[in-house]
Amino acid sequence: MEQEQLELIVRARYDSDALVILFEQYHGLVNKIIRRFYLAGMSREDWTAEAMQVMHQTCFKFDGTHGSQFGSYYRMILNKHYLSMMRDARAKKREGQMRTLPFGDAQDEMNLGKGINEMGYSFDEYVHSRILIPIFLKQLSAKELGAVRDWVAGTEEHGRSNARARERVRAKWAKFMADEG
Repeated sequence: MEQEQLELIVRARYDSDALVILFEQYHGLVNKIIRRFYLAGMSREDWTAEAMQVMHQTCFKFDGTHGSQFGSYYRMILNKHYLSMMRDARAKKREGQMRTLPFGDAQDEMNLGKGINEMGYSFDEYVHSRILIPIFLKQLSAKELGAVRDWVAGTEEHGRSNARARERVRAKWAKFMADEG
């Protein structure tokens, strides 16, 4: 390696102007490597900034006294850095998948279904009904909602209009479940 190039690398450790000059010498290499990588949300300028940081770190690690080439070493370090960024991004993307369980496993793992079987429902049926009930309730009139609320609270009125509202709710529920099933 030429002495002048080695001096530039040593100066680039603490001199930003020297780092810019060195980076310009390897700009073609950087562009070639950048074309191989894509991450959503990262612009070309972001990739270039990463390359500049890696070059700065590489200047501290490089020892050219044994005949090694800075360009080859920098390419290797930059490729490893970009691959690490890609692995990290993919791991974050899969994070949600790693934290989820199928319904049956969730019931076993976290005891979410505890108490449900006392009413004769499976865990899947319980979750399904938790999704469907709000949809069903939106279809009811104010009078029908009042009848459901009274039934749940145990304060049912036994008047004729309330009885008709309860019957309408039962009929709508049967039709709703038949349509869902």
